Amino acid sequence: MNELLLSTDLEWPLIVPAVMILGYLMYAWWENARRTPEADEASRLPIYNSTMLWLWGLTVACVAGWLISGRTLAELGLTATASGWRGWIAWGLVGLGVVYLAYSIAGPAMSARLRQQIRDQLNALDIDFMRPRTNAEHLRFKLLSVTAGITEEVIFRAFLIAFLALYMPVAAAAVTAVILFGCAHSYQGFAGVVRTALVGGFLTAVYLTGSSLWPAIILHILMDLAAGVQFQIIDARESDDTALNTSAA
Repeated sequence: MNELLLSTDLEWPLIVPAVMILGYLMYAWWENARRTPEADEASRLPIYNSTMLWLWGLTVACVAGWLISGRTLAELGLTATASGWRGWIAWGLVGLGVVYLAYSIAGPAMSARLRQQIRDQLNALDIDFMRPRTNAEHLRFKLLSVTAGITEEVIFRAFLIAFLALYMPVAAAAVTAVILFGCAHSYQGFAGVVRTALVGGFLTAVYLTGSSLWPAIILHILMDLAAGVQFQIIDARESDDTALNTSAA
C-alpha cells in the first residue's frame, strides 16, 4: 500500500473532506427517511442529478485535500497496478467479476424464472425510486453508473481508507470504510446495506491487492452498468412473463 497508510500525521486538508463525507452520509439518510412512494415517479432524474453532483463534489474535495497536504495522485492509488503476482491477482479478480456480471445479464435474458427472482428481490429492497424506467432515466442511470464507479472508489476506497489509517491499523480502516460504503446505500434497506458492504469488501480486496484504484474503478463501473442492463431486460419482458405465468396457471 501507499506510504500514507504508515503515516501518523494529522493534517487539516484531509479532515475537511472527511467531514464532508460524514455530512453526505447523514444527508443521504435524512433524504431517504423523508422519501414518500408517491414522489418516486417524478423524482428519479433529479435524484440521479443530485447524487452525481454530490459524488463529484466530494471527489474534488478529497483529491484537492490530498494534493494540498503534499501527497501525489499516485499515492492516492491512481497509478499502475503493482508488478508481479499482486497485480495479476488484482486483474484476475476483475476477470472473475466480469464473468459473473456476464452471467447476471445472460441468465435473466434467457430465463423467465430468473427474471421473476430479480423482480422479487427488487420489490423486497424497495428501490423503485432509484430504478430507471424510461429511456431518459436509463441514459441518465448509465451516467450515474460511470460517476459512481469513479467517485465512490476515490472516496470510499482510496481516500477514506488512507484517512482512517491515520488513527487505526490499515485492516481496521479498510473494514470501517467498507461499513461506511454500505451505509451510503441505506436507501436499499438493511439487506441492501449488507449486500453493498460485501461488494465494497470485494472491491477493497481488489484495490489493496493491486495497490491501484484502476481495477476497482473498472469493475465498479461494469457492476453498475450491468445492473442497469438487468433492469432493462426484466422490464422489457415483464408483460411476456406475466402472460406466461397466467397461461401456466
